[in-house]
Amino acid sequence: MEDLIDKIDILAYIEQYVKLTPKGEEYVGLSPFTNEKTPSFFVHPEKKCWYCFSCGEGGSVIKFVQKYHKVNYEQAIKMLASYGHISLGREDTIMKIIRKYKKKEEEVMPVRVELDSKIMEQYMDIDITSWINEGISKEVLKKYQVRYDSERCRIVFPVWDIDGKLINIKGRAAHSQWKEFGMAKYIYYYPLGRNDLLWGYHWHLKDILEKNEIILVEGEKSVMKLESHGINNAVALGTSHISKEQMRILLKLRVDIVIALDRDKKAQQDKNLINLAKYNKCYIIEDDIGYLGAKDAPIDKGIEIFKELYNERKLLN
Repeated sequence: MEDLIDKIDILAYIEQYVKLTPKGEEYVGLSPFTNEKTPSFFVHPEKKCWYCFSCGEGGSVIKFVQKYHKVNYEQAIKMLASYGHISLGREDTIMKIIRKYKKKEEEVMPVRVELDSKIMEQYMDIDITSWINEGISKEVLKKYQVRYDSERCRIVFPVWDIDGKLINIKGRAAHSQWKEFGMAKYIYYYPLGRNDLLWGYHWHLKDILEKNEIILVEGEKSVMKLESHGINNAVALGTSHISKEQMRILLKLRVDIVIALDRDKKAQQDKNLINLAKYNKCYIIEDDIGYLGAKDAPIDKGIEIFKELYNERKLLN
């Protein structure tokens, strides 16, 4: 019996349904599960896994078949076996095979490695003028070690887990024509695995608990902008959807939650946020007046506009 996960080329299989572009050791494309415009769906052929930051799920090729084709585990295995011309053997052995693959799939997601604390020193320590002009102070940029990767033409900054361990580097395309060149706006430099990150969490936990409130934004830049104006209880989801792992962390906090997504995102359509609102007070910041552009975050038009939108926040129920 050949092992499905090892036998099936996960890249070739997923490329039947998703247009993927190589980015280092990974391949990136638009999520087939959400209506996104910036690629956040990654496939790591060597690790034989995929991860979708847009919906917060990932796993082996078996998990992809389940989610994409909306089938159960047994059906997914049979579909892959047919695709790979692999014989499953007698029908009475299928349940044993399923149990074997379930255990194998749990081992597929990449193991995180804590990075060296000096890893950011390899990048250029210069003023990121474009971000300063957007309202991020030099002090905040220095605190978060925001630097420039001249080789990849990206603005880079560290990624910490909720315990403060340095686990990744995130890069933002700095070239003015990044879209024309087919570059992903944001990339992670190392395999990330599950999305249990709340960027800024370990820096801001004390303020979050003191204020009994956490502000959820999409991007790390919004966290930096808010902190530059003295608001120190914000964290970034890293995407527009909340994952189950992020939801569990927020539930344990037992504080009020203010959801401040970009204007074109609808928190009411996020099932995990709806479930979170059953147990926590959750508020939504919405721009009913029209201060923001379609792609703007609530802080993008300045602190006074943000405060006005914050004061008009609505209870999510």
